Amino acid sequence: MTPNCKLWSHQGFNYSVDLYDTAARIAIEVEKSERKNVSDDLLKFQKGYRTQKDSRPKIEFGCLVVPVNYLGRHNLYQHSLTKLDFMKGVLFIDDVAVIGYRDPRPD
Repeated sequence: MTPNCKLWSHQGFNYSVDLYDTAARIAIEVEKSERKNVSDDLLKFQKGYRTQKDSRPKIEFGCLVVPVNYLGRHNLYQHSLTKLDFMKGVLFIDDVAVIGYRDPRPD
């Protein structure tokens, strides 16, 4: 992880995003299995939107990359869409994309 991904280290917080494009203000979080992390990721996007640098939000666009299958039981993609829909009334970030991928490991 690069220091660019530690968006709040100047405030004493060790939280980070998985990938970050400084110029485009895009943060990307890649999840492998944990449903609870989706809420945390959305909160990081919100915190980044509320944190300013050079008179712009640190995060203007967020992207969640999540599996559509996990051990044949969990559809984290659908869970992420539902969670995003639930939280959109309190999220002020411009846009969040959710990208689903198929976990190639056998069920």
